[in-house]
Amino acid sequence: VEITWHFAAAYPQPDARPGMMELQWIQHMLDTCATIDDIATAVDKVRIMPMGSQLHFHVLDAHGNDAVIEFISGKAVLYRGKDQPVHALTNQTYSECLAACANFQGFGGDRPLHMTIADPDRFVALAAAVQHPGRKKKLIERAWALLEEVHCDLKESPTQWRFVYEPKKLEIHIRTLKNPVLRKVSFKDLSFDCAPGAQLLDLDEGSGDLGKSFVAYTPAFNEALMRRTF
Repeated sequence: VEITWHFAAAYPQPDARPGMMELQWIQHMLDTCATIDDIATAVDKVRIMPMGSQLHFHVLDAHGNDAVIEFISGKAVLYRGKDQPVHALTNQTYSECLAACANFQGFGGDRPLHMTIADPDRFVALAAAVQHPGRKKKLIERAWALLEEVHCDLKESPTQWRFVYEPKKLEIHIRTLKNPVLRKVSFKDLSFDCAPGAQLLDLDEGSGDLGKSFVAYTPAFNEALMRRTF
């Protein structure tokens, strides 16, 4: 489950369903759902009780399927299959970005691509790019190239991290602003046994395969992260 900020997000009002904050909702989906079909069934059984983050969600499963989930006017809206012609997500409402495509070159309009890093410009740039996947490049190289096309390097708000997911291989590739060296987390290196307790990884540290670099969660680490962030 990946997230991006969504200024138009409007979560459900309190009702009889169990409520959980945004990140708990992500953990609940990961803990109880194995496929996109599972999430489509589960999404209305609980509600997000927000702690302040307006988000929408891009979900992947190990079969390579994906979907976009947004909360519009208090209801969950799920885009997949024919309702998801573009496999991309930025910060504006998915349906609004789709509608805006018609204004751009290559989609019937006259607005040039890559004019700004705002939405829907970034979304349409991705929509154009995924139509031409670059057959001469490996998929992983093409993915990094797509991220390069839409990243932000403005001093006041640069892109902090980039991930490339390979859901069928169960691998996550990582680059961050502070550590641009390409690194990888492979699920085969992880233990999902609950006995050792929660494990964490500092995304700005390490090199190579990071599966063995996870350490035990501590309140002290969490406090240091919060202080560094805010």
